[in-house]
Amino acid sequence: MAILGDLNTTAWDTTLVTLAVCVLIAVVEILSRRMRHSATSGFKYFLLLAGVCWCGILGLSTLDNASDARHSSVSGKLHTVGYTYGGRGPGISMFLVCVADCSSTSVPLVMEPKAESVIKEHKNLPALKVEYLVQYEKVRADVSAFKVVDISDPSTGVSFYHLDTAHHPVRAGFLFADAALFLLTGLLTMRLARSEPDHHRLRAGRG
Repeated sequence: MAILGDLNTTAWDTTLVTLAVCVLIAVVEILSRRMRHSATSGFKYFLLLAGVCWCGILGLSTLDNASDARHSSVSGKLHTVGYTYGGRGPGISMFLVCVADCSSTSVPLVMEPKAESVIKEHKNLPALKVEYLVQYEKVRADVSAFKVVDISDPSTGVSFYHLDTAHHPVRAGFLFADAALFLLTGLLTMRLARSEPDHHRLRAGRG
């Protein structure tokens, strides 16, 4: 199906693991209640809560990375001029970069460590083409820069680094659905756990 083409490996793996974990926990809980055994443990609740948080964070990150900002590009020799804290995720550390002579007219750029490593790997090239979002990003209280989303060889067009900035609504929807499934499984487990005293009282009354 074309709609599933929006899912990447992470989304597929997360969804499959979610289904496996939730079905396993639900089956174990239901069977244990029928056999009047207590199978609920703190670890199960922790696992389900961790699943909710993990899938929720992935979903929000997918939406957060989406951008409709216009792109622009510049070519030249890149120079790293600083290092700053990026906040979270893979960009928790960011590099400040400028093109050519780093004059006042040079475009201030900010990039993730992976992009910085690409520059080092291709430092022998006379120039690199850098594509960035035409939207200032505050990287420090006194510094704003444009975020690098692609680095390529201007002579061949070969891309060395690319940051996906497209919208992925289906991917985000699947991840939020995974979080909801973890949550519903947790609620089911809690409901079954609350019903356990009733079973005990019933058995005691028969005795």
